[in-house]
Amino acid sequence: MGDQPAPTSAGGIDRRTLLRGAAALGAAAWAAGCGGSEGTAVRVTATAPQAFALGRWRERARLPRGRVDAAVVSLGGHVHVLGGATPEAPAADAHHVYDPRADAWRALPSLPRAMRGAGAATGQGRIYVAGGIDETRRAVAAAHAYDPDADAWEPLPPLPASAPAPGLAVVEDLLVAVSGGRVWTLRTGDPAGGWSAGPPAPAARSRPAVVALRNVVHVIGGREGREPSNRHDVFNPWEDDWFAAAPLPTARSSAAYAVLDGHAVVAGGVGRAGLTPRTETYDRRTDLWTAVAPLPVARRGAGAAVVRGVLHVAGGGAARPGARHDAFTR
Repeated sequence: MGDQPAPTSAGGIDRRTLLRGAAALGAAAWAAGCGGSEGTAVRVTATAPQAFALGRWRERARLPRGRVDAAVVSLGGHVHVLGGATPEAPAADAHHVYDPRADAWRALPSLPRAMRGAGAATGQGRIYVAGGIDETRRAVAAAHAYDPDADAWEPLPPLPASAPAPGLAVVEDLLVAVSGGRVWTLRTGDPAGGWSAGPPAPAARSRPAVVALRNVVHVIGGREGREPSNRHDVFNPWEDDWFAAAPLPTARSSAAYAVLDGHAVVAGGVGRAGLTPRTETYDRRTDLWTAVAPLPVARRGAGAAVVRGVLHVAGGGAARPGARHDAFTR
């Protein structure tokens, strides 16, 4: 669709070459919105990422208890944190919501079952959750939707196979689930029709960042076997096709990720040298990455969501699940 790279031009210049000239424009757009930033945007590449301060982080109200591998999404101007492992249990059913105006957390109806690593996404005014690992440390296929009007969870058709840490994204009326090299889609308007299988991903990866940008799904980073990956593949669910995009500058898995101002943001995670605080943003218009201010505390298994133009990163940790909550603004 509109996000798919165009073929090589008649003059022999490919899309990536043409887009390099737009790099300064994409970086300038970020810099222009960064009140209080300490530097200018600099394009980064897969071979020589550059770290500098762009944007600002500040600590916000901590989670009621430590969480790692929780599902984090935004809905109705609030941040929802679902499940995850806690210092006391391998999986939890807790559902907490954060109000940015009050800088406070409160409890909502629990998940139907304890879960860590579940995929989550929002669309059509609901939260969708699928897969994950239960309290017995077994991967599951269960899927549910949260209706804020009814303040209740309802079952959805289970995934075709158990998925320990799937990525979920909503594209128009499609709920897309990515697990390893497998892809499934579900019509949110007709969930009784069940999940349909899509073409396998170009490379099977665990715990990548999975985000929807306009009408396609970007699968970024993750882990291939035992190695952090910098792959960036894009799935077009309307044509059942995959294509490649600019690689993630810092290879990593278990990062926090979300979409901020039309850019994919990947923060933290586990890289080749261990935990990393690096935060990098992707502009689909230029097919280029930009480094921004790093997370104040490096951690893995955190979740991210955007509310009113602010990126919230909650939970995650190193040796133990943490309760930290940081907010990023440009």
